[in-house]
Amino acid sequence: MKKVIMIDQDGVISDRNYKVTKNINRLINDLRSQGIIIVPNSDTPLKRLHQNIEQLLGFHPQAAIGEKGATVEFAGRVFFTKNIIGIREYRELLSNSFRKIGASVYIGDSATWIRKGIAFSPNSNLLILDDFRQQSIGLYLKCTGKSGAYFGNPDWSRKGLEIISNLALPFGLEPFNYNPKYNIAIANTSGISKSDGYRLLHQYLDPAAYFMVGDQIDDFINEPGVVHCAVSNAEKAYKDISAFVSPHAITDGLEDCLLWIQKQ
Repeated sequence: MKKVIMIDQDGVISDRNYKVTKNINRLINDLRSQGIIIVPNSDTPLKRLHQNIEQLLGFHPQAAIGEKGATVEFAGRVFFTKNIIGIREYRELLSNSFRKIGASVYIGDSATWIRKGIAFSPNSNLLILDDFRQQSIGLYLKCTGKSGAYFGNPDWSRKGLEIISNLALPFGLEPFNYNPKYNIAIANTSGISKSDGYRLLHQYLDPAAYFMVGDQIDDFINEPGVVHCAVSNAEKAYKDISAFVSPHAITDGLEDCLLWIQKQ
């Protein structure tokens, strides 16, 4: 029977700095040549997920699940599990609200910009909006000094969050979850999970044996028949429901999981 292997990104394919701990591109190519379908299943939006997979694992996925299961791509088509309306209109409203108080607004590949440490307009309060999200809202609240390098500022974060709190989110989105460590706020599709993305993808794939390689309980696919594998840095709760647990972390552990699945 055909095999479909779903793989989480952060903490499994790569570390938090988007670096692999081992080059496993050859193994990935071998698996794909055997007809095994590799499906990234991540919180990351689809467009960025494709970019990251091509950079980290050296291939272009034919199927992917993004935004915690809210978006699914298969054979070049994108599907939404709940079809939230008004995402772009909300981003425009948010942008205008921040520009009115003199903030500099950037819209684009926000997470990649932050990861690469690009310079923004100097001496500014920033709203950095993620343009790649299709069924959720993601943004950063940052400040810059005279060099344009960004940093977090609690006063600006409080002011920015106050503005955000006065704007009604599109129906079907959860309230923003703000992480002060990274100055990032995300409003996800309400009640969505990676299991929902799996169920939608399952409708378009031929019968297959399904596997999920992850590191958090959020990676659990709540459907019978899906076999779970864990890297060594995984949460205990996820390890406890996994059929195989690698003794190695991140990409090295992913390699172990893939080799184990290959033998099943």
